[in-house]
Amino acid sequence: AMLLKAVPSSPPNALEGQDEEDVAAPSLSADQGARAFSVAKAGRIWIALAVSLVVLLMMHVYLTTNAVPASPSTVMPRAGMRNLDSTCAALTLEDQAMFTVEGSCSAVKVGASCKVECAQGYVGDSVRFFCFKELASKGAPPAAMRLPTCRKAGKAIFEDGAVLRLSWESESCLQCLDSGCTASNAPATCTDFTLRLHSHERRWEAVGPNDMCLMVPFGDGDATLVKCKKKEKGASFWPNPKGNMLCTYNFKGGCIKPFSPLRKLGFVPPAEALQPAMMALETNKSATFVKEALSLQMCKARLESPLADDFWQWLLKQDPTMLKALFSTFPVTPGQVSLFQDIVDLVGRDAFKTEGLAHFAVALSYVNRWKT
Repeated sequence: AMLLKAVPSSPPNALEGQDEEDVAAPSLSADQGARAFSVAKAGRIWIALAVSLVVLLMMHVYLTTNAVPASPSTVMPRAGMRNLDSTCAALTLEDQAMFTVEGSCSAVKVGASCKVECAQGYVGDSVRFFCFKELASKGAPPAAMRLPTCRKAGKAIFEDGAVLRLSWESESCLQCLDSGCTASNAPATCTDFTLRLHSHERRWEAVGPNDMCLMVPFGDGDATLVKCKKKEKGASFWPNPKGNMLCTYNFKGGCIKPFSPLRKLGFVPPAEALQPAMMALETNKSATFVKEALSLQMCKARLESPLADDFWQWLLKQDPTMLKALFSTFPVTPGQVSLFQDIVDLVGRDAFKTEGLAHFAVALSYVNRWKT
């Protein structure tokens, strides 16, 4: 359940504060694809980390609010990248007409980043490109976890008869076998759904294999395929105001959206980066496990979120207890960290600290992490 959940008296027409969602990402070059970070291998290890990280941190660290925190140098990993005088090569992208590249992308210093966003006439999210020491030493341009996902302004995402792969309450695609559906990070396994519009009701259905409709539960449970019937409330969807999601009545089952896999570019941490945390877990070294696991969570959040450099540096100087709470939720998502920044920017950094809003901001950004 979400903390902020609109409950209209008619079919959904309000999901306030959402950003434009991923729809169609531009294709990458063969060279970029060859350098892509493989999430398949790392994904299996992340699953092994999940239970230990959540239990150890969410219950022991976050809920122990009265504990006296140690200094940042001993509690939190130093996730900031060193600022050196060297710079990365100028960033150039294919499909130039679709993107606006920030001027600073021509010479990004090691440890800094620059922003790439959708050009005028297109809508979508922005992405930050980072300069690593390894990239600068090779004369390479800055790298990002993916390219911005842009679409022409005014173009409808959902069309009657469109065939799409879908996500539900996560960034993974839905893979439906027989009647059961699970989340998958492998695009090749995604199930294709055909959208069907009942125009007189403004109601949509997502039709999968064997002419069965996707149904999402009103509460805990997994998505399933059921026989298409009007009375199946979890199998009927209506567009949200921005038209980038299809949502169940009163949002009780959440929303579905087009699936767009993250595209990995350039230098990113390899799967071997997980080994220190796993070794500490196997040898029951809790303190080392927390430090190593948190550093990976922080790195993931930094690379995938659009946080500006100055906000990230401010964030690293905050109370270690709050930082551990923010980065211990598994898996940390760019939406969670972005919402956290929105809350801080809304109230102001000074008021955020004096009013003691840290725990509220962490909780609110977590429960609404998939809405951005």
